[in-house]
Amino acid sequence: MSMPSILAAALGLAASVTDLRNRTVPNWLTCPAILCGLLWYGITGGLRGAGFSLAGAMVGFGSLLVFFLMGNMGGGDVKLLAAFGALVGPGLVFQALIWIALLGGVGAAATVFWRAWHSRAKQSGVAQGEYVPYAPAIVGGVWLTLWAS
Repeated sequence: MSMPSILAAALGLAASVTDLRNRTVPNWLTCPAILCGLLWYGITGGLRGAGFSLAGAMVGFGSLLVFFLMGNMGGGDVKLLAAFGALVGPGLVFQALIWIALLGGVGAAATVFWRAWHSRAKQSGVAQGEYVPYAPAIVGGVWLTLWAS
């Protein structure tokens, strides 16, 4: 397993835990991961390697930016996919987007059903909130892509 894959695994675990616990993906996770990707590929591949990492970060960031601008996703999720892009490159980010969409849809449906069942069990019509943690779907999509490649 390569160093960027190990970093991606650690980043994914930390991001999922913080998103599920605190409903946020902090900058102290994503920004160093982007920098590590750029440094790793810059050292091992020179300018071409740094460009590969930067392209991955841009593809990751750009892929979710529209959802952030529409108010459907948090900025931490966008930066998380940018960090993964810096670590795994643009090609794998494109592949991961399919898994991310599938896992995100399943996660959103499960959250809706859980909240409906939980509010019914409490005999309360008050919703627990609109937020669906998306970091686990992003992480799962990237991990599945890394596993398959």
